[in-house]
Amino acid sequence: MDNADITNVIQRFEKGFKQLYNNINLIKQNSKEVLTLKEVADYTGLSRSYLYKLTMRKEIPHYKPNGKQIYFNRLELDKWLQSNRVSTQEELAQQAQTYCMKGGRK
Repeated sequence: MDNADITNVIQRFEKGFKQLYNNINLIKQNSKEVLTLKEVADYTGLSRSYLYKLTMRKEIPHYKPNGKQIYFNRLELDKWLQSNRVSTQEELAQQAQTYCMKGGRK
């Protein structure tokens, strides 16, 4: 085994280790009940500045136990993320068909 082979093995090991480390962090984050702003940004894909804006407008459920640091309950966050569901084309077509079968508004 020459130096290039050893370097290649080390690089693959480092890549695998980083991937394992990231997976462990994701598992830890997904098992937490209370999340920090940074964790929520990672979890949702929303920017931290946008999350600050949402908290300022009181549009997202959050907590400030000390009046400064912002925390989020993951279950409340999941519920908020799933609010305002948009119906599929199939659901809309079914609603329209039901509406027409009932004879429209009366």
